[in-house]
Amino acid sequence: MRTDCKAIFRIARNRDTGKWYVNDFREDHNHALVTPSKRILLRTNRHMPAAARDLSEIFRKEKIQVSKVASIFGGSLMNAGFDQRDV
Repeated sequence: MRTDCKAIFRIARNRDTGKWYVNDFREDHNHALVTPSKRILLRTNRHMPAAARDLSEIFRKEKIQVSKVASIFGGSLMNAGFDQRDV
C-alpha cells in the first residue's frame, strides 16, 4: 500500500573508478516496518525454486491439495520461501 513514505536509498556508480557508493539515504519512514516473520508476505521477498514450481505443477495436475504440498516442502510454506498463492 502506498503511504507517501519519504525514506530513500539510492546508489550510484562512480564513472572513473567503477565503484558503487550510497548517493542518498533518508531513514524517515511514516509507517511501521515489516517484522522478519512477516517479510515473506511481501511480493519482492518470495522465491519459489524451479524444482518446487515443477513439483507444484505436477501436484496441481494430479489434484493434490495445497495443504499436502505444504507438508512435502517442510510443513509450512512460509518456511519454504513462498506461500499458497505461489503454489
